[in-house]
Amino acid sequence: MKTVLIIEPDIVLNENLVELLQLEGFKAKGITNGNDLKKTITRLNPSIIICDEISLNGKYKSLNNDLMEAHETSPVQIVIIDGTKGAFNWADAYIRMPFRDEELLSKLNLLNLAKGA
Repeated sequence: MKTVLIIEPDIVLNENLVELLQLEGFKAKGITNGNDLKKTITRLNPSIIICDEISLNGKYKSLNNDLMEAHETSPVQIVIIDGTKGAFNWADAYIRMPFRDEELLSKLNLLNLAKGA
């Protein structure tokens, strides 16, 4: 079972994403901000992180460093959900908001296939 960490400040969207992913067979945990992200990553050991760009407050390098320290042997895939058409070339996938559930699930399935899951 894949573990997904969702970092989304909108509580309703956060809870809806957790519920959707759990119904699809993922172990999902939602948090509303990136505070104590390193501890959360270490404790949860996610294989995928879905986050809103705003939640990171521009701390992409910090996120990548936290991931590298917490996951020395198992890389974590990052999916950005955002309302703008930003340049997120450091992420594994990007979904523009608003999005349909099927679009998110399709991206996650593609990431799983690409990773050999």
